[in-house]
Amino acid sequence: MNRIGFLAGYTGSALLQWARTNVRYEWVRWLTVGAFAAALVFGLVLALRLGTLASTVADVAINVAASVIVAVTAVVVFSVGTHRRIRQRLLAYQRGVVAAGQPSGRWPNQARALVTQLCDDRHHAALLLETPPGGLRASFVEDLVAALSRANIVALVIPQQRLDHAGPAAAASDEFRALLGRAGLTDVPFLRILEALARSRRIVVVIDGVDVVNHPTDRASMMAVAADRARDLIAANLPFLAVVDPGSIDPDLGQHRVTLPTIEHSEALVMLGVDGTDEDGEHRAATEQRFAAAMQYSLLTIESVVRQRRVDGRRLAALTRRLTENGRLWVAFRVLREAGYPRVGGEATPLVERLARRMALLESIEVEYAELLGELAEDELEGFAGQLATLERQRIVARRRRQDRLFVRFADPEVGEAAVGVWLAGRPRPYEQSRLRGGTAFAAEAVQRVRTAGSGRDRAWRGVLRSVRDGAPLSAFGDAFAALLVSDEPVVFPTVDWMDGAWETADQVERMLLVQRIPGRAAGAYTEFLWSRVKPPAFNRNSHLMRRVIARHLGRHGVTSWDRLRSEWSGLVKVAEQGRLAWYDRRVIQPWPGMAVASLCWVLPSVALSRAGDPEPGILLRRLAAATVPGGGSVRDGRPDVGLEISLAEGCKDAAYLALTHGYPVADSLWQVVVELGMNGRSWLSRIVAMQAAMLLAAVEPARMAAVGRLCLLRRDADNEHEIARRYARVLVDALREPPERLRRVVNRYVWPDDTEALDAAGGELTDESALALAAMTIVLNFGESRRRVHGDPVAAQSARVRALVYELTPSCMSRPLAAAAARDLPCDCALRLCGPDLRDIPDMRPISRIFAYRCLTALQRQWRNPREALRWQQALWIHLRRAAI
Repeated sequence: MNRIGFLAGYTGSALLQWARTNVRYEWVRWLTVGAFAAALVFGLVLALRLGTLASTVADVAINVAASVIVAVTAVVVFSVGTHRRIRQRLLAYQRGVVAAGQPSGRWPNQARALVTQLCDDRHHAALLLETPPGGLRASFVEDLVAALSRANIVALVIPQQRLDHAGPAAAASDEFRALLGRAGLTDVPFLRILEALARSRRIVVVIDGVDVVNHPTDRASMMAVAADRARDLIAANLPFLAVVDPGSIDPDLGQHRVTLPTIEHSEALVMLGVDGTDEDGEHRAATEQRFAAAMQYSLLTIESVVRQRRVDGRRLAALTRRLTENGRLWVAFRVLREAGYPRVGGEATPLVERLARRMALLESIEVEYAELLGELAEDELEGFAGQLATLERQRIVARRRRQDRLFVRFADPEVGEAAVGVWLAGRPRPYEQSRLRGGTAFAAEAVQRVRTAGSGRDRAWRGVLRSVRDGAPLSAFGDAFAALLVSDEPVVFPTVDWMDGAWETADQVERMLLVQRIPGRAAGAYTEFLWSRVKPPAFNRNSHLMRRVIARHLGRHGVTSWDRLRSEWSGLVKVAEQGRLAWYDRRVIQPWPGMAVASLCWVLPSVALSRAGDPEPGILLRRLAAATVPGGGSVRDGRPDVGLEISLAEGCKDAAYLALTHGYPVADSLWQVVVELGMNGRSWLSRIVAMQAAMLLAAVEPARMAAVGRLCLLRRDADNEHEIARRYARVLVDALREPPERLRRVVNRYVWPDDTEALDAAGGELTDESALALAAMTIVLNFGESRRRVHGDPVAAQSARVRALVYELTPSCMSRPLAAAAARDLPCDCALRLCGPDLRDIPDMRPISRIFAYRCLTALQRQWRNPREALRWQQALWIHLRRAAI
């Protein structure tokens, strides 16, 4: 009986503890415990009256054991049911909030891809989303929350301010408790429920700005902060998606990196009230696209560039020209001048100067309101309050309450860093502090020191150059040089040796920022140097992506580039016409001119477009096309390397995008080359890219839609067309059914701007069919490049590459699921001879990011029910993508 009492007491106490922690209402707890105790006492008394003591003991033991099993089962079932009901309550609350907020729906495909990746239990549910700051970033977070809700996953959105006084894991616990309260669930074990939801991946922590701190820091420190916070969440086993600025992800966490693509349309303008009724829709669409492209790399907020609450389309076009021609630092100085800083003569000290000085001395990005008041005289208090109110209305400064304390900061962090740099220019030790704050503060200090140096301007500028060579950001040099140039205080552009040394010591992020931020008025100074980066001997020292960025810059500023490089480019075309571009010739011709010609193929179409009034670039473009199209179908046929033909097609697509975003009329020479590539290109990849260029040109000039339709139909119905090109032609034929006035806005759903960027960023908002075409194309190209690299014989290696680019035969590993599964385990059984076990450890030349793989897998899941699609093709592609998602 003692054992029975012990078991009964133990079971009762366990149930009591469970009831006290898992049942919401107090009376339900005591009723449950009381009912169990009464039933136990009644059963024991009844057993003693009806049987012997031994049989009673045995029966009671069996009953107690059964009761324990039933009780444990009931506890588990009740606990699971309780967690499910709580999750349903949270989801209902979340969906109500999402519906009330009216999510934008601008990024649905990428949001779905992220949700699919977070749910895959083969990986940590940890993602670091790299994207520039701004309104579009916030809209993506809204779309992500909506996608999580549709997948029955709770989104725990943590405001960045919570990270000021707690680690992300602790902030997640606090926010989850607050979320339960908002959903009407106050008396529940929130930690246990949070852990259960995290284990089942039914909750995801979302943080925008996990790399943000309340003190200025350089990029390395931002990476360390983001890495520490990410590891804190990983250690707590909390699924999360954290949004960071570009360049803030530690390389050790690269497997968790995801990027948001280049802005395709500026829907953020809707929030600013942009009115396009004063101009036609096509012109307004081009203006918005150009404005979005200019804002992409400036890191400025839209409010800093567009100073009015509402702005019409013509005003927006003028602002876009100023930003692209004068640069980001010019915009920041314009905002500061509007606030009266830097002051002239004996003017009173403006508020922004006080704020900048305190930010510099405290090494912070905001200042407590009480500190600003503390240094004022009594007669200055009223004027101070008026200044603050005025600057808030002008959206130059902003107030923020944190931990019951009021802080003041610049509304645009980049403008604030520029103000700090201006103040630091009056300090005795040049660049000591601004180098640690980041590129904007350094560039602003450099500009201010040169401006105020008087007769010592040249010496001050040499000090800037020394600091850059000693480790200051290369992009900051570009900002400072442009700001001085556009303010009619030009300085001497550095020598080629200096630029070469600074370029080689900078990392790729800084190189990219330098090129992407060069304003139009400073473009001419960089032309020769940038061209030297995309030809030997520097060609192979710069990545493919870096060379593409440089080529787009040179093409975008085609007028300047042509004036400075016309003679050299004409000589390259003459070399191409002499027939010295076959791949086999590089064994006997040194230096082989093919690399420089490939870069010219990227640049010249955009130059011909931007100089439409000058026939000479167009004539040179047609001569270049005649010399490179069609490319060689084999290594020894004497034709130019087929890669030059592909480069020319890519250059034509870049030019078509330039026409789309800048409103250029389509040059006849460009159209003729695009049609030639689409009709007679030797490589199926050239024909795909030519169809894309034609599609973009049709969006610019709808009168060409019929001709583009004929080209796509020809490629779709050709008996000898590659299967991937045929499928993609079908996609474009369907897209041409869009109304002409709508095609311009939706063309980015069918055409990707750049392969590398699309593969790295979930494919943007491509349609499912377009994303799958890009995936299939990339897989075949990777097999060809990998086969080239494993061959010991250079000729055999190049032959493998040419087969992948030229043969119309579809590889068996792309058409049969069994062959796809064995692609890296068994020798290739088709005529292409691309796949095989020797490729297992060879990295892909065009890596498919994990997020892009998930994007395509979700597309395939929706297509299983589509009878038009070939099931075997889908299954083979599914196997390759699942391998890429590991």
